[in-house]
Amino acid sequence: QFQHIHIDEALIKNDVQLNYNIHRGGVNSFSIQMPDQFRITDVSGANISRWDIKEVIEGIAIPFLNVELFSPAKEQYTLNIKMERFVQEAQIKVPLAPIVTQNVFRQSGLIGITSSPRRSVHIENITNLARVDTGQLPGNLQSQNGVTAYHFITSDYSGTIAIETTSPRISVNQN
Repeated sequence: QFQHIHIDEALIKNDVQLNYNIHRGGVNSFSIQMPDQFRITDVSGANISRWDIKEVIEGIAIPFLNVELFSPAKEQYTLNIKMERFVQEAQIKVPLAPIVTQNVFRQSGLIGITSSPRRSVHIENITNLARVDTGQLPGNLQSQNGVTAYHFITSDYSGTIAIETTSPRISVNQN
C-alpha cells in the first residue's frame, strides 16, 4: 500500500495505491475499510465492474469500499483510490486511520505526507508507524514542500495529523 496525503490550504487529498499479490487462485472482489472523514472521489483499476460504499455499523458507522471485478484477478492487481476532505478551520487535527483490505494475509506500506507552504503539518500520537527517509518515496514527491514519510508493517497503525495555518514571517533590517 502507498498513500500520498497532501494538505493544501482548504483541501486534504489522500491518494492510495493498493498493490495486491494474489496466491492460489483468483479474487472476484475486494472489501476495504476506509477512513470515515474522507469522501471517495475515484476508484480505478483494471476489470472493475462496479464499486460502492457500504457502512457497517458496530456501535459506530465504518465505511467499507466494495470493489467487484468482471473476472477474477490472478497473481497481481493494482487498485487506485482517490479521496478528499475539505478543511475550513485554521487549526484542525485529523485522525490518520488505517486503510485495511479484509481477508488478506499480510499488509504493509508507505505513507508520504506533503503540504502547502501555507500549512504547518506534523504527526502526533504515532502508533506502529516508523519514520523513514523520504528517498523511499516516488521521485516526484521527494522534493515537495514539507515532505515526510512513514512505513507500517501492520494494519493497526494510527496517528493524528495536526494541521495549522502558518503565520507570516516578517523580518526587518533597521538602521
